Amino acid sequence: MDIWGWIYDRVEDLRDQGEDNLADKVFEISSYALDDEVEKVDQLLAEVLPRVRSLGDSWLEVYFRHWRLQSHVLRHYDAKGMLPEAVSLLDFSHQEETIKCPQRVCAVQDLAACYGIKDGPGYVDERVSVARETLDQIDGSWPCYQCIATELLAALVDGQRTDEAVEEIHKIQAEITKAGKQSDCELQMGQARTWIAANDLDKAWAIIETAYSPSYGKSFERKIRLIKTHIHCLKGEWGKARDLCLSYDEASIASSYFDDWTTVMSLFVANGVTENSETLRFQYHAMAVTLMEREANRVAFYVLDRLLELCIAAKAKFRAQSALDMMQQVMTRLNKDMGASEACRQRIEQVDGLGMVETLTELPSVEALLDHEFPDVDTCYAAFKAARETWPQEPEIVVKISEIYRNNFMQDQAFQLVEAAYETLPSSGLLEHEYGSLFLARHGFERYRKMFPLNEVAGLTDGAFWNRGFLHFNGLPEDKPRERLAILEEIEVHWPDDPYLVQKIAECLVKSRDLDKALDRFRQLVALDPDTPAHRWDMLVAATMAEDLGTIREMSEALDIPVGSDGLFAPDARPTIRLKVDLPSGHGEILHAQRTGPVLAKVTSISSFEEDFQFFDHEMVFDPAPLNRLNLEDDDGNACDAEGNYTLLFPAVETLEAPRYQVFPVEGFSPEADDLEQLVGQIASAGHVFNRRSGDHYKLNWKEADKEQPVPAIYFYILAKEGADLIKLADILAQFSSRLNRPLIWPHLLQAVGDEKGYKAHMAIAEQYDLDV
Repeated sequence: MDIWGWIYDRVEDLRDQGEDNLADKVFEISSYALDDEVEKVDQLLAEVLPRVRSLGDSWLEVYFRHWRLQSHVLRHYDAKGMLPEAVSLLDFSHQEETIKCPQRVCAVQDLAACYGIKDGPGYVDERVSVARETLDQIDGSWPCYQCIATELLAALVDGQRTDEAVEEIHKIQAEITKAGKQSDCELQMGQARTWIAANDLDKAWAIIETAYSPSYGKSFERKIRLIKTHIHCLKGEWGKARDLCLSYDEASIASSYFDDWTTVMSLFVANGVTENSETLRFQYHAMAVTLMEREANRVAFYVLDRLLELCIAAKAKFRAQSALDMMQQVMTRLNKDMGASEACRQRIEQVDGLGMVETLTELPSVEALLDHEFPDVDTCYAAFKAARETWPQEPEIVVKISEIYRNNFMQDQAFQLVEAAYETLPSSGLLEHEYGSLFLARHGFERYRKMFPLNEVAGLTDGAFWNRGFLHFNGLPEDKPRERLAILEEIEVHWPDDPYLVQKIAECLVKSRDLDKALDRFRQLVALDPDTPAHRWDMLVAATMAEDLGTIREMSEALDIPVGSDGLFAPDARPTIRLKVDLPSGHGEILHAQRTGPVLAKVTSISSFEEDFQFFDHEMVFDPAPLNRLNLEDDDGNACDAEGNYTLLFPAVETLEAPRYQVFPVEGFSPEADDLEQLVGQIASAGHVFNRRSGDHYKLNWKEADKEQPVPAIYFYILAKEGADLIKLADILAQFSSRLNRPLIWPHLLQAVGDEKGYKAHMAIAEQYDLDV
């Protein structure tokens, strides 16, 4: 069974129906999922699902929803948000219109994985039952067979039924071999984990060593590295393990890495390879919090147990107590106890046995205490707890203790502490900000706005009013600039001529596109703070958006930027840069452009004719603060950034001009250089843009009289401005192509001018070139 066969057929059907965008998304979603790009998966699904449903394509709906579950469940261990969706998809995929869809089996895997992540050992019987029932309905020719087989092995290992899992490996492999298939990467990882559980490290290594292929994506690469690292640890090969192990940043990309990563890091600590540091304990803690939020309960329990082992060894009682509280909470979510209660009881005894932390013998002043560098969180907490008894009226002490709680994922304790202090201590800016921030996070902006209105400020200090005002300001989203501006203007009544406030007002005015007032505010800001060049740059952005040539020249002169009377750089002083443009889908597009002015650029990138957006020749204003630094050098000494780019990248702010182009691909026999130059000239004279896409050695296979012959070929785009005379363009191409030994083809242009006969003729020629257009 080729479960991808119907996908390829459906993509071809979509293209025939003019649904090129949807066809592209079919393969994009699987690519994003395999590369751990969950946000892109969500954005893509939100974009395409309404269209899929409007087409009534139930099979395609199963496919897209399955890949979203793959991303969230198998990569990010999100059982909380995805379990209802997995149940819903399983039901949907077994309706009359979808029961024959090959991806219906994938929906079984999605649900089994959800239960496995929620509590793997606690749902072993259910997982084994559904896996075996599904395997009985299919055979080794189905790719789904290997996915479900992997789930079966994982369930048996979770249930400590290792001998049974080893027997299943042999049965599974026999079925796959019978079908003429080889084990895929996911099944190989499942087999390797089984052999590790069986303590046969040589077999585990033999399988995992050959498991990776680049086509599987970054997620599989990282998982395989972790499995290999674990095997090296168990073999005592610490150097190899350390070199191969994921960094914390890499392991933090997806929750599916947390269990393996904390396992090997604990082995590193136990064997003196890595220090049992405050940073490492914080990293475990952060992972446990994420797992609990996603209700990956059993793995959260395991990570917390490993964290407690580190805390107890380091006598880090404060963090240990927080971890214990979380462990007791997550225990209530487990489907079956499976020894969790006893493990928790032992950890409670061990933590209770930790002595009191020694603190400072003499407390200095509050200021000195705040500046003191403590070796760990326990001594810091003990010192500030003692300090509060000495200085009960000092809000700085309360806020510092709250900060310690927050940094150790003890939000409830922080809120309770600060709420009590807010009601009893005198008003202060520090306390207003801390309590307000915690209240906002806990209850949301609407409730905060009612509880802490800006028009009832009696008894507030100036600092408290300032912080309350900015909490109101920051609580509103950036896409409501006028509402945010109104708040700033209320604050300004009490704090006139404050540079930071004026800057925020100017930025809101820019967002509101009230550019004249924005420029007035920037002038005020420059007068208040003349020594900060960034204010003049910000003013340049607003002036360029307003096309205020006088201000552009004035600010350029002040910043010592050479521009002409038109406010632009000289034609020979316009460097290439890149622009980051945010698309409506939420994706970011990186474009090459020519920097024509201090904060102005013209896009030179030409997107594929299949893309939804064409930015060529757009004139864009950009933020002059680059998103990268050219602070490194390549092998030849050329300046580049950390990713090997040679140009600065700036965020685009506004499009001033957006000429619209139609893009028409042309392909076929390559003309001589002089003839091609003549064609390029004719295209330019007609007002169009020529863009060569193929290299000098590009070839096509020309089929004629049952023979195939490779011929030199060319592939290029013609960009025609919207409203251009396309019939004349088609005539130019026809006259040119008629003089070649073999023809060029431009079917999309012929389709656009309504030449059905010509279109069919060109499609026939495309077959002779063996082209899929």
